[in-house]
Amino acid sequence: MVARKRLVPRETKLIRRWVSETVNLAYNSYDPPEPRDDRRPPVVLVHGSFGNKRNFTFVGRELARLCHTQVFAVDLRNHGDSPHHPTHSLPAMSADLARFIRDVTQPTSDVTRPGGDVTGPGGDVTRPGADVTRPVVLLGHSMGGRVVMHAANTLGPYEVCGLVIEDVSPVEHALDEARLSHSSPLHVARVLQTCDLAQYAGLGVAGAKRAIDGVLAETVQEEAVRQFILTNLIRDTSSGHFRWRFNLAAMTRYLEAHYTRNASHELQFTEPVETPSLFIRGGRSPYVQDADVPTIKEMYPDSTIETIDDCGHWVHSQKPDIFLHIVSRFINGLTGS
Repeated sequence: MVARKRLVPRETKLIRRWVSETVNLAYNSYDPPEPRDDRRPPVVLVHGSFGNKRNFTFVGRELARLCHTQVFAVDLRNHGDSPHHPTHSLPAMSADLARFIRDVTQPTSDVTRPGGDVTGPGGDVTRPGADVTRPVVLLGHSMGGRVVMHAANTLGPYEVCGLVIEDVSPVEHALDEARLSHSSPLHVARVLQTCDLAQYAGLGVAGAKRAIDGVLAETVQEEAVRQFILTNLIRDTSSGHFRWRFNLAAMTRYLEAHYTRNASHELQFTEPVETPSLFIRGGRSPYVQDADVPTIKEMYPDSTIETIDDCGHWVHSQKPDIFLHIVSRFINGLTGS
């Protein structure tokens, strides 16, 4: 393995201070059909804002098969089945991910078990304190891509051997009011804050989703975005009321800080990142702009940028076959296979 310089972002002190406050991430695990090869790097998939591990079910299974390795899809804090926490920031999410890599992704004695899917609940750490004996590939979409970039810069070269960044740029952009007014995560969060879920308690799940969709549709024009958000609506078994899987209050604070370019929520680099990296962007998505490319190549000199035409922000779900071909070729190339 070629060693790279250890890049330390300005938030490193914050990460170390928050290690004691990390949460255990819920996850799904996918093994290849045949006994996996533990010489190959495991892959960790990280969703975006308001997403969860289920967003990567198909991708996780196919990457396990195509790359002959174990694949993990995690729920970030305040999402899915992972614990809620008032702190939601890049340093905090990166610290959670670093703990997950060390505690869960490393080889165990049951390396010959047959292929299949395994689910780990939030709060379940299977190998506490484990050392990292094989580096991982991190793949992140949108906010998850920012988490992956931050985490990779904090971890050592023997912990992360490859990055796949899906439709998000390391270049910080000023707030785009036009995009914010339609379907940005911050706008969606603000609209959701106005929804009193208690008023829908008398409805079934389908009826409640239709009613909330009507509220969202007044300003969130993209139906796909609305349907994506509504997959997170669930009924609380104790109160009988509806609630969101995600922590809306914490997410809103994070997104407000991100869109106003709060320094603690920005990616800040002190030197180039030598980790082999693959950036994938949708041809119709505004999140990775042509003007970003020179800066990306400067910040990630060992990087490739792929554009998938006729595709928006959710590349892995809109063009899964092309996405899987590009990603599996990159991951297999890391081991020369």
